[in-house]
Amino acid sequence: MKKHFFYLAILCFSILFAACSNEPETNEPEVQEKVTVAENLEYNPEFKPSCVLTTDADCGLPGGSITFTFNPNPPGSNVIWSIQSGDISAILGNGTTQTFNLGSNFSGGQIMAIGGAFDCKDTYIIDPCFQPSCAITGPNCGTAGDQVTFTFSGAGPGQGVNWSAFGSGITLISGQGTNSATFLLGPGFSGANIYASTNGIPLCSANFPLSDCCQSSNITITNDGVLEN
Repeated sequence: MKKHFFYLAILCFSILFAACSNEPETNEPEVQEKVTVAENLEYNPEFKPSCVLTTDADCGLPGGSITFTFNPNPPGSNVIWSIQSGDISAILGNGTTQTFNLGSNFSGGQIMAIGGAFDCKDTYIIDPCFQPSCAITGPNCGTAGDQVTFTFSGAGPGQGVNWSAFGSGITLISGQGTNSATFLLGPGFSGANIYASTNGIPLCSANFPLSDCCQSSNITITNDGVLEN
């Protein structure tokens, strides 16, 4: 009787072992948990989104341009640019890079960019570059037949100077593009304004009035030979 019970126990154990060994094996890969930026903030409370505006220019010049790059962390290409103040206009841009044109009246300004995964924002104040003082020196008056020479000061290294004269009977005869120019006063000369400006940036210009020496003196000779002003 004991032998039969022993053999019966061995048979049941064998059947149970066979049934367990026949279970299908699963080869499903482990699912790796993806941590989003929001979850990253939950797991790392010290993480703070940041962004910064950068440019290679130290300052801005009237009539020039300046390019900025926006670097948000976490990154993102959808960036909104805005002009906060100043004689500034946007002329070219693509995502995280934007170029601004500085108007002739630019004396400083501010721009702002918003973007990245958390709409991070940063502002940048554009300071004006030092503007040189320009001046024209030369004779205050001239008469028909004279050749008068003027000198322009204030041009930067390698900058040319554009000369022009507004008036009748005056012609530029030499010096265009240089710091010194000579004008010929013709028979119809009665006064003029001499104008000079730098060619390129920084822009600088000056104006100089040239009068007719005869008209400036206002001297007349009376019938009795007396000079009167």
